[in-house]
Amino acid sequence: MTNPPRKKGTAAETAVVKWLRANGFGAADRQPLRGTRDCGDITACPGIIIEVKAHALRTGVPTDAQLATWMRQTETERGNADADYGVLVVKRPGTADPGRWHAYVTAGDIALILP
Repeated sequence: MTNPPRKKGTAAETAVVKWLRANGFGAADRQPLRGTRDCGDITACPGIIIEVKAHALRTGVPTDAQLATWMRQTETERGNADADYGVLVVKRPGTADPGRWHAYVTAGDIALILP
């Protein structure tokens, strides 16, 4: 029997990987689960991991508590992967296009990324 939340998560991760590959990140790939040493759902390129959330959010925006929890998880997984940056991508209701989903990073990371 298939686990419906896992199936939904796998579909979202696969969609993000396909979108990344079509938009210049040819080496993007889903990562295997590693238990407590999870390294994110996707490696976008060396130094960048992505955590994907496909939860059904009625408002399309996570609550402050959800976002805080997911950002902590993303940061933990960034550290586990020894990556420079961790990005949280949250599926938006009403669109299957990952290019229109929300992406969250810290302001500190933005300051490091931008010239």
